[in-house]
Amino acid sequence: MTPVIGTTTWSTDSIDERERFSFWRETVCRNVFNISVQAPPKRFSASITARSHGALRFAICESTAYDVNRTQKDISNESADHYLMYLQLRGHTLLTQGNDAIEFGRNDIVIADGRQPYHAALFDDGQCRRQAIAVLPRPFIEARAPWLRRRPFFKLASNSVYVDLTRRHLLQLTADDLTESEMALLTENLCNLLALLDHGDTPISRVQPELQLEALLDFCRRNLHDPALSPDFVAAQFGISTRTLHLRFEKLEQTFGRWLLDARLDASSNALRNPRQHACSISKIAYTCGFNDLSHFNKSFRTRFGVSPSEWRAGCA
Repeated sequence: MTPVIGTTTWSTDSIDERERFSFWRETVCRNVFNISVQAPPKRFSASITARSHGALRFAICESTAYDVNRTQKDISNESADHYLMYLQLRGHTLLTQGNDAIEFGRNDIVIADGRQPYHAALFDDGQCRRQAIAVLPRPFIEARAPWLRRRPFFKLASNSVYVDLTRRHLLQLTADDLTESEMALLTENLCNLLALLDHGDTPISRVQPELQLEALLDFCRRNLHDPALSPDFVAAQFGISTRTLHLRFEKLEQTFGRWLLDARLDASSNALRNPRQHACSISKIAYTCGFNDLSHFNKSFRTRFGVSPSEWRAGCA
């Protein structure tokens, strides 16, 4: 079996409250990450779980508010031939490099040049801020997104067709159950996604098949409710032929129609068991999940799960 990625966690939870910030500043930030930090005079807490394989590093961080400085001296003391990717999960961050500044909040993704000094003000907005961070070698990025050389940092457009895929890759890369081969593959895909984010999105017809399939699946999952979802409709959204779409779904060893039916059945089964949707009728849930024929929904549900939707909702499965 391929070994899992090495993981290290640092936390202030077991540190005396009066010593937490000094522990974080000296033991973690200075000695491990080679950065300087400042915190306001209030209760401080922080934790970080970092995973690495070779030059690849990924982390999930949580903390109350504090400021981070990385100076030119810090950079000269350690190799900085990398880019940093930040996915803000809670709170917000103000990042400054030279005369440029950028602010990002929940679900925003920012890419920064690791060779440039920076100041980051981390705000917790009343609850512990949370970030996913990737440190990626410069050759990995610039081979696919050379346009990043022209700017100190770059914020992914929130309306990009690829931004949800990028978020999912970053979150998966911080998971604690990845193998080395899985990390390498996900990192390769993450870097390839950056190639699509130059001014205006690259047509999906120019994307490698694996990423084409991920983009297609992401679009379909977000539009399960639409009864018009069909091979022709989805192919037209991405400017590819219907034949190409079917070829991509062959990689799943499923037809488009089979995948779509299973996805809608999974969505409806989850909704039927969700306490927050107990007030919704079964027919409303079926329609919300994209079914427009209740007889077809009931028959398909029983075939898939062995019970009727009402029995499933009652917990008889």
